[in-house]
Amino acid sequence: MNSENENNPLAMVAALVAAQTLGHAKIIGNNVPAAVLPNDYTLKLLEGTLAVPTRTRGNFSVQTAQAFTRTIHLLRGIVQSNTPALPIFFSRSSTTAQVQAVLNFDNWRDLAVTLTQGLSLPFLDWYRLNGRAQTQRAFALFLEERTAHVVKPEGAALLELARKFKANVSVRYQSVIEAENGDNALEFIQTTEAGTASAKGRMKVPNFITLGLPVWHGGEPVKLEARFGYTIGDEGKLALTFEILRLEELLAEELRKIVEAIARELVKSVVIEGSNCEVPEL
Repeated sequence: MNSENENNPLAMVAALVAAQTLGHAKIIGNNVPAAVLPNDYTLKLLEGTLAVPTRTRGNFSVQTAQAFTRTIHLLRGIVQSNTPALPIFFSRSSTTAQVQAVLNFDNWRDLAVTLTQGLSLPFLDWYRLNGRAQTQRAFALFLEERTAHVVKPEGAALLELARKFKANVSVRYQSVIEAENGDNALEFIQTTEAGTASAKGRMKVPNFITLGLPVWHGGEPVKLEARFGYTIGDEGKLALTFEILRLEELLAEELRKIVEAIARELVKSVVIEGSNCEVPEL
């Protein structure tokens, strides 16, 4: 079948002439008119000459789970399928995921709705800096701007911690002291302009921080923990990091929750971790 000139009016005219020359256009398959072209005797489908397509097909792309289910409900009202269940495929690659429902899985598998799923904006902020060392000032500003994401320590305590990080930028840190209650204390020395030590001090810092935010866009907020890390470099400079615990498991678990919530909205659906296999060309 020659599809090169499918939208070419001259090709359509040639096909119609061929149909007239060789007899009439033949109806094949699912009421699809076709003709044999005389130059190379290839079969030319004439579905494009009809007022409406002979069947519904296409891949609909949506941005939210709600749009995903609404589009499927709309298409289910149009398409009759012999498939006993609606397969919903999902897969993840790092921080993006794809969820796809195939409405004509029993035949051509070319009528689908695809949801491209990304991380929520709040979680993305933390993910981008996960495991990356930051200066005291940069880390303090980051915390101040995201107090709404933090469940523990509470907002006031978190702001106080950020204030201390900014206030003690010029001191020389000596060690990290682990306390029995799980918190840490940073020991530092204040110096004069001449570089001599003037006084010692300690700053209590948490070992863990608890966040409360959705992992994936459109998902429900969940509590997750991040571990603080402190490194004292040359000249007593402090670098701070955090590490989101169970990150890979968290991404997989929260994605599956979204997919299962979608499946509950769609009767006779089956969740499959994988991807759809298109019908190979004959």
